[in-house]
Amino acid sequence: MAAEVIDHPRMVALYDEFNAGTWDTDFYAGFMSKRPHRVADVGCGTGSFAVRLARAGHNVVGVDPSAEMLRFARSRPGPELVRWIDGDATDLPDEAFDSAIMSGHAFQNLLTGCGPRAGQLRNQHPL
Repeated sequence: MAAEVIDHPRMVALYDEFNAGTWDTDFYAGFMSKRPHRVADVGCGTGSFAVRLARAGHNVVGVDPSAEMLRFARSRPGPELVRWIDGDATDLPDEAFDSAIMSGHAFQNLLTGCGPRAGQLRNQHPL
């Protein structure tokens, strides 16, 4: 299971270093509105992009199944700008989001055991 690997404190401590740079988040940020939006960051990991979006004025909810990743996210500068949820996309609040993102390696968490959940998520959380 991917969550077991990323939930190990040593792996979490090295995650941002292994994934250094902003080329990917710069790409994603280029698609975001300049106006404040409600953004769901699915698989937010260590929270670097979630905090970046919040600092840009967006109302961000970050959700991740790794308690260790969220612990790290809450310890970085600016954690109060993001609403953090321990869970997966189905645990997002029942409210509409203007944008939903899955950056980095988050998508791999959908590769097993999620089939019908994609439709469930679309129906529960319209964009």
